[in-house]
Amino acid sequence: MSVFLQIENLSVSYGAVRVLHGTSLSVEKGELVALLGASGCGKTTLLRTISGFIEAEKGQIRLEGEDITFQPPEKRDTAMVFQSYALWPHMTAFENIAYGLRLRKKSKAEITKTVSDTLDLLGLSEFGDRLVANLSGGQRQRVALGRALAVNPSLLLLDEPLSNLDARIRQHVRHEIKAIQNRLGITAVMVTHDREEAMVMADRIVVMNKGKIEQIGSPEELYNRPATAFVADFMGADNQISVEWRKDKNGCQISSVYGEPVALKSGEENGLSAPAGKGTLFFRSEAAMLVEAGTQPAENSFVLKGKVEQITYPGGFYRHAVRVGEQTFLVDHGAAFGQGAMVHLEIPTHRVHLFAA
Repeated sequence: MSVFLQIENLSVSYGAVRVLHGTSLSVEKGELVALLGASGCGKTTLLRTISGFIEAEKGQIRLEGEDITFQPPEKRDTAMVFQSYALWPHMTAFENIAYGLRLRKKSKAEITKTVSDTLDLLGLSEFGDRLVANLSGGQRQRVALGRALAVNPSLLLLDEPLSNLDARIRQHVRHEIKAIQNRLGITAVMVTHDREEAMVMADRIVVMNKGKIEQIGSPEELYNRPATAFVADFMGADNQISVEWRKDKNGCQISSVYGEPVALKSGEENGLSAPAGKGTLFFRSEAAMLVEAGTQPAENSFVLKGKVEQITYPGGFYRHAVRVGEQTFLVDHGAAFGQGAMVHLEIPTHRVHLFAA
């Protein structure tokens, strides 16, 4: 693979407010990279700067080796799928997809073939003559994607393209988009605030926070090996405990987790550059096992003793809110424990993430 899109030391400000702080990122040819983060983190600003709709303050953007930093949007070989779709409601699906081709003064025969092929690719062949106002949300989303794909861009940009769809349709369409992107081998950068969407669709995820990149990696890397406390929290490690720790030749020794010392072997702990200090231990609701009080814990795990306060059923498992001391932890389990039951949370040490404060 070769670097297809190169962003170096990119800074963007809105007036006196700096939004991007020297952002650098490389995207390989054929990759789908997701920019993930909460509202206001700078992900949409980064996408719109790549597209040319926002001007860079400093830094460089190169596409296939060409410096496009200060080129206008129409001169860049990119196409954007907007969050609002931005379709012409008085036009048919065919006419919307053909719009960019007509602007490029393609011949009528070429437009007809390209749009017909695109409708077929998107499973919309029978809807070409239908006004987009009479299409479902999922169909409109595919028309917007088709309009971008029809002009055969080098780079496809997706600005939260599924946020207007309901959850059931969104799950289906995200797989459709990924399948089409794989089939065409097109390079794409997508903005989303939905962690699951990024995990399902992206080859690599860029987690952003306050205008800076916290971590770049595959979905597996970010989920299993978060580089910072922010990434651990954002990627779903919701259970957190403040601890004190020290390092020795065997790994990391936590003085007390609700009365129990915990040892992490070398390589298990994250973000601990100093020999000792205060930090936060993170673990996921599915990482802990819920067992009856008094059960002998498995090797290389530790136990928190608590009481079940609430039980919910998200589907496929029961989520327990367990009170331990002054904190409440969420733990997923295949069977429901009774409300008020005294239980043990058994947590394998290799399933926790520990970061210095």
